[in-house]
Parts: sequence; structure tokens; C-alpha cells
Amino acid sequence: MAFYDMPSASLTREYNDVRLALPRAVNELNAFLSKARSLSQALAKSNVTLTVPAQVK
Repeated sequence: MAFYDMPSASLTREYNDVRLALPRAVNELNAFLSKARSLSQALAKSNVTLTVPAQVK
């Protein structure tokens, strides 16, 4: 499969917006996961398990 047309200006703009927003979203996610880990440790004292995934790199 091959594409012969150049991407539209709106598609290029959306790509650039997402590319710039991704690092911030990853940082927000990692902050949330850190809080979830703390909550998981507090819940473990009451024998409640909360499995938190690893941070995103």
C-alpha cells in the first residue's frame, strides 16, 4: 500500500499538536500513577490490593 498525496494542512497541524502535547500528558499520567502507588500502599494495610502499572517512559 502506498500513498501518493501529501498530508493535508489540517492533518499536519493535528499531528504537530499531538506531538507537542504528548510529553505533558505522559508527565500527568506518571504523577497520577505515583499517587496511585501511595494509595495502594495505604490500602495494603487493610488487605485491599490495588495493582498500579509501571510508569510510562
